[in-house]
Amino acid sequence: YDQINYDLRGLAFVHNEISNLYTSMQTVDRLVPSFFKVTFAGLGFPNSLRNKIFIFEGMPFEHITSMSNRLLKLHHGSSIIQKFEQLEELTIQPKMGKFIHLSSVEPQLEMSNEFQSDKHRKSKFNYKTWLYIENRNMKTFSSSRKLPGGSSITDLWVDEYTYETVSTFPTLMNRSEVRTVRKTKLSPLENALRSLRIKVQELSGLADMCDKVVRGHDDQSVWFNELSRNLSGTVDAPVNGGMTQYREFLEEPRASQCTTADLNSLTKAFSDLALVLAHCLNVHREMLPSEQLKDSHNMLVQLFKRNFLP
Repeated sequence: YDQINYDLRGLAFVHNEISNLYTSMQTVDRLVPSFFKVTFAGLGFPNSLRNKIFIFEGMPFEHITSMSNRLLKLHHGSSIIQKFEQLEELTIQPKMGKFIHLSSVEPQLEMSNEFQSDKHRKSKFNYKTWLYIENRNMKTFSSSRKLPGGSSITDLWVDEYTYETVSTFPTLMNRSEVRTVRKTKLSPLENALRSLRIKVQELSGLADMCDKVVRGHDDQSVWFNELSRNLSGTVDAPVNGGMTQYREFLEEPRASQCTTADLNSLTKAFSDLALVLAHCLNVHREMLPSEQLKDSHNMLVQLFKRNFLP
């Protein structure tokens, strides 16, 4: 329209459609898919797959077991290996057969320093705008492995693996080969920030899905149980577990060992988690199948107030 036939009416129509797409991003519900790192090993695979790493796009909230079953149906005669050490051994010394190793990965955000430093601008965004930010130009993913030697959350170091794909998601084949792999050692505080941000993303997507189910008058039992399980595991403070354990970094003597910027980032992450938990509890109340479960809901509310409200 702009350089060949100079059809200004058509050019205006195209730009209007693009404008409608950007406007709908703040109103239309979109579900965040799950992503998995899949590695093919063994001499039974062709050279196009053998010892290569791919990122697969799964369905929203798809469990790793479901993806494993789909891969086994797609690659007949394959077997799933669970341990990373087994994969490393097969890579160094290939064996006859087909072996598949898969693990969950999380998309990594790419935001400019100017945006991250502008707190006023970030506070104006709603959840659907954040979905657009988190899912645009998606080609970088990460996973982590705990390093031995840590006795508590305050001295737990992890290795973070970052995978960059050839193609940007979403793709036509729902998969893309990994181009580069980087390994970074994360400090206990960096691991705490990463865990909190992943939990906020998971709960936000789950709440959005439950909202859609409620408005669509669909069967709510499966999603109500999923929401209840996630809320119970987050608002409660089990021994040696739960999101609240990361508060140790905000208390002495750990707080004096952290920089002001790190403490502010951790405080902001806890605030984001509290906000999304409050929203999830409201959705949970709307989804109660009967008043008999009201007591269990009220217990979740009390746990939330005790562990997350100032």
